[in-house]
Amino acid sequence: MDFSFSETIIKKMIVSIANSVKYGNYKQYKGYSSILESEIELAEDKIRNEINLPEHVVIKLRPMRNKLGQAVLISEKITVGSVDVNVRQTLPEFRDTLLHELIHIEQFYENRLEQCTNVNFYKWNGVEMFSKPTEYAEYIKLPWEREAMKRATKLVSKIFC
Repeated sequence: MDFSFSETIIKKMIVSIANSVKYGNYKQYKGYSSILESEIELAEDKIRNEINLPEHVVIKLRPMRNKLGQAVLISEKITVGSVDVNVRQTLPEFRDTLLHELIHIEQFYENRLEQCTNVNFYKWNGVEMFSKPTEYAEYIKLPWEREAMKRATKLVSKIFC
């Protein structure tokens, strides 16, 4: 029997590896980045079962200075989230950072966290808050950071078992 049909598969989490890892000064992380990419692809359904994310999420694996990761919205209508994750982390650190940043995307997506026009302020549940603390101890006290840290820690073993 011959079946002819067209099937469209939409990949919701798109993982990209930075050119500096593929071809540049950080080629030593190329193989490891491919492993991380596979980790994400295998865990996508579990991640989406635990974290409310927009339809499309772009995850960039790249070296980052002084950061483990960052989350931003790349769409005004909050339909696309973007996460950068530092490839210079151990696998357990990477998993925790990935989930932490995806939780921030959820916070944006659900309008619980909003970037104000002044880049030094965010709104958390409608309340404007200063968001550029100078000390790490101040940073981890921000309510959206506390939530992301606590949930990510709990979800790592549930998602990446």
